[in-house]
Amino acid sequence: MRLGIQAKKLLFIVQIVSIFTFSGHQAWAGQNSEPGAGERKEIMNELRRGVRAFEKYRMHFDYRFLEFLPPVDIEPRFRAHYLKAKDNWAWVEATAENFDVLSLCALLQKKEGKWRLEGMVNPQRVVCPSIEECIDIKAYIYRNFSNAFPSLASGLLPQVDPERKMILTALSHTITDDLASDTAYVVKYLKKIGRWVWLETEPRSLDGVNQLEPIHALLISENGRWVIKNLRPSGAECEDDPECADDQKYYRKLRNKFSSVPHDLFPQ
Repeated sequence: MRLGIQAKKLLFIVQIVSIFTFSGHQAWAGQNSEPGAGERKEIMNELRRGVRAFEKYRMHFDYRFLEFLPPVDIEPRFRAHYLKAKDNWAWVEATAENFDVLSLCALLQKKEGKWRLEGMVNPQRVVCPSIEECIDIKAYIYRNFSNAFPSLASGLLPQVDPERKMILTALSHTITDDLASDTAYVVKYLKKIGRWVWLETEPRSLDGVNQLEPIHALLISENGRWVIKNLRPSGAECEDDPECADDQKYYRKLRNKFSSVPHDLFPQ
């Protein structure tokens, strides 16, 4: 069947949009330009190899324990949430589907035609020195890699919105005082449109030992400060509620409750 000019234009637009759309990470168009299938496979194979030599690639990052490393009889199957290659550098963020405590951010460099691991870190378990330095775990990791590799290709690492720290600080005020001073956040998704933000994050203790229930929050900027308008229930409270358990039904519920919330604020 032959396509008309308008249909071809529409198909081209759809293809371009699909290149820049992904889930499970901060929503910034253009930040997930993936390499070709062959290079992607090579990068993921190198990531699996590096896990078996974790001590060699952990850099200066500290951990209370390394129980997140899989036993020898489990070959991790990684799902990449973010993968970008530029100027012979590659950055990947992935979770092992068959060993869910294994989550990694890793830097690779192409040397003599082959991708080689330079460093890796587990954002869920890495020890953070202070809440001031790393309330935002991923931002803390990006800064450390940028400092350790000054020749790193610009634009390789995911962008961090300048207001992200303020947003997480606002979120921390909803946690009890006993926990707030010891809680950092691994951002899984953050999208800001106008005054609205939808945030999905996994709180954890600064030492990486305690992992808390995920938090999904709707915030709005009011008079120069971020205010939480809605917190999604977690655990059984959400699972037992059909309107909460189903993502799209829950997003529709929020859009009905807050009529000015942009339709495309939420993950697709």
